[in-house]
Amino acid sequence: MSERIDVAVVGGGLVGASAALAMARAGRSVALVEPNRAEAPAPAWDERCIGLNAASIEILRELGVWDGIA
Repeated sequence: MSERIDVAVVGGGLVGASAALAMARAGRSVALVEPNRAEAPAPAWDERCIGLNAASIEILRELGVWDGIA
């Protein structure tokens, strides 16, 4: 018997992971789909950057992840 999934979120970056966490906390069954990168070496330095406004930071605080990101 397979498990019922209410929502599939494709992409586990900041937005996808945050959305999946918020929906899971709201009682939804969530599948977070991310490519398997086990074969690719992790880069020594990640040059990506992100800009967050006050509303985004508040959402991350409400999810309880802001302290780990800041």
